[in-house]
Amino acid sequence: HTVGRVALMVQTLISAAVVVLASVAVGQLACAVAGMQRWVAAAPAVGLSLLMLIAVPALHFPGRMATGAALIAAVTVTGAVLMWRRPEHRPPLDACLAGSIPFTLALIPFVVQGYSGILGVGFNNDMAAHLLYAGAYRDVAAAHATPLLTYYPFGPHALAAALSKGTGAGLEAAFTGLTLAVPVLTAFAVHGLIGTTVGRTARVLAAGLSALPYIAAGYYGQGAFKELMLSALVLGFAAWLMALREDGWAGIARLVPGGLILGGILSVYSLPGLAWPIGVAGLFGLWLIIGAWSDGGLRAVAGAVRSLVPAVVLAGAVTVVALVPQVPRLLDFWDYMHRAGTGTGINKEDVGNLFGPVDMLETAGTWFNSDFRFPADGMTGSVLLSLVVLGLAFWGASRTLRSGRGELVIVAGVCAFLWAYADRTQSPYVAAKALVPLSTCVVALAVVAVSPRSLSENRAAALVVALLTGTLVWSSAGILRAMPVGPMSQQDAVAAFAADVRGDVVAYPANDEFANGRLLGAAVVQPVFSSGSRWAPASFILPAKQLDPAVTEGHDIDTMGPAVLGAAQWAVMPRDASDSEMPLAFRPVRRSGRWELYRRVAPLTPREVLPSEGGESGAVLRCASEVGRRVLAGCGVASVREAPIRAALPVVGPGRRSVVAVAAPPGRYTLGLAYAWGQPVDVRVGDFKATMPASLDRAGPAFDVGTVDVRGGQTAVAVVGRKPRGGTAERPFSGSVTFTPVGASKRVPVAQACEK
Repeated sequence: HTVGRVALMVQTLISAAVVVLASVAVGQLACAVAGMQRWVAAAPAVGLSLLMLIAVPALHFPGRMATGAALIAAVTVTGAVLMWRRPEHRPPLDACLAGSIPFTLALIPFVVQGYSGILGVGFNNDMAAHLLYAGAYRDVAAAHATPLLTYYPFGPHALAAALSKGTGAGLEAAFTGLTLAVPVLTAFAVHGLIGTTVGRTARVLAAGLSALPYIAAGYYGQGAFKELMLSALVLGFAAWLMALREDGWAGIARLVPGGLILGGILSVYSLPGLAWPIGVAGLFGLWLIIGAWSDGGLRAVAGAVRSLVPAVVLAGAVTVVALVPQVPRLLDFWDYMHRAGTGTGINKEDVGNLFGPVDMLETAGTWFNSDFRFPADGMTGSVLLSLVVLGLAFWGASRTLRSGRGELVIVAGVCAFLWAYADRTQSPYVAAKALVPLSTCVVALAVVAVSPRSLSENRAAALVVALLTGTLVWSSAGILRAMPVGPMSQQDAVAAFAADVRGDVVAYPANDEFANGRLLGAAVVQPVFSSGSRWAPASFILPAKQLDPAVTEGHDIDTMGPAVLGAAQWAVMPRDASDSEMPLAFRPVRRSGRWELYRRVAPLTPREVLPSEGGESGAVLRCASEVGRRVLAGCGVASVREAPIRAALPVVGPGRRSVVAVAAPPGRYTLGLAYAWGQPVDVRVGDFKATMPASLDRAGPAFDVGTVDVRGGQTAVAVVGRKPRGGTAERPFSGSVTFTPVGASKRVPVAQACEK
């Protein structure tokens, strides 16, 4: 298990390194081909966009993503050779140092938890669907089991699939590595936008800290990659405009890199993403027109515009050609945008995983709460600090404009306007996303404001810079320490069955958004999360097992009903003694961890459950009742057993002992535990001790812990969730314990099952 953890972390780091190196090399190669003679801070954004534009159509290439990975490798090597032979095309060391700051911060969740895995599991499980769609790009069987949405932008998913195929890393590691790499690319763009406005050390700090400020760290920690990628691409677009302004507009291909970035934005955010580059380009053009007008009047402006026409035509043609494979998807997104009447396709009342609007003051990066969705701890201090930082950002904007570099200020202005517009017209869920690129601009400008040309010559200013950067780091690190990382023990156990069930229908009565990805290539049907499967009957849950749609507990094999079980070739079951027994048509094949794989070997024999069963595995047959009389009239046989005994577990905190007393008659029982904890969980009953693996799956199965002997009376069960290695960054959990009497169910004539 330890070897597996190390391997996963290595795969994640390799994936992140490949994304950074490929984006830098491919982007700089594209800029050089466009006529730029030196390193361009926009190159990583250009490269990231080009990688996605190559990966998306690779779905239709012979060899699919293997061919896409080969093409990406070829252009990466070509770009690397260019930078090796021509030093002027290499990124400056300062930019690399700036990138190391967000990279280090981004490792905090893994260091705290002590393992690598999927970011944000239990906090935001959207990555389950993203991994599934990336799998559909990588594998034919997965694409058959889970069709791709016709309107959704899949640039990051295609790139993660190509990355997985090319490096041999798992999809989880590839996608996590891609997410980890994006703040590094953002730092490159901000480093270029700041330029020589401040000294080298301050430039590195401003670029590095602004690449992963508090709210961006919150999105990163929950595995939300699109907001981070939009920020990197928009800032890269501004850096490209700055390079054009500084180096001149000569050359018909100079606008092509900007067109590629637009293609990248459409590949990540679809049509709504164009609001940012259009706004930035519009303000930038207005700024240049004002300058040209003051220098040469209308004639100078008209001449400059005429000279750009051929370059605009070429850049537009290249962008359109690169986006041809995505045109149907973009057209479908246009329809999707207007379904809710908001222009984004998301209802104004839909808050997603938020609880309401996110405070705009969080963009200052000095917010002290481990969850960005809530007010700060010590609200007054955070508000005052945030107001100070926002004031510094205005001062930094003035200083940047006086130095002749207006691009970063333009991006900040556009981001602020778009957030204000979204805050008035969109749901809080959409408006909060707009705060991520705004926060990067605010933090960068604030650090610029207090930074002198040389920190070594101005000790007072150096102290202010140190205090500000320390506060920013503490705030970002605080939210990253609290973000969960999905442990892979349960995932690895279920994924061991993937080769067996590939291409078939699988009944999976647990509640896990990630199950489709764990059994990639199979049509997985669950009680709650079956929407991703191509095969899923419209209604398959037995009426007696219907629960509130919000409830994800209390489901077992009988929940699935004959519509599923009669078509499923397999069933993947948690080892939970309190569950209903398997139908006779299913036979166990093998075990993996705390899961069992069953294969259907015969036609399904009809069976029913009592209407009062609900979320339990059985109910008492009251023969004198109307239901009982109807059951008796039907004859047949009944399966009877001793009822499991359940007890709710008090809230468990990091390293704290939680005890529950269970009243059970004397006898032998299988002890079950329902829990969700990012670290191993220790369980003790009298002299019995056991340790359960880390698991952040949704509450549901009471996984078998072991067999215990009960003397009768009150039996105390003690549960301790171990502390993470890096502190106490776990959210307390509640669960339950189950005592299931040992002994097989008995089949008796239904008349002998009365009151059992």
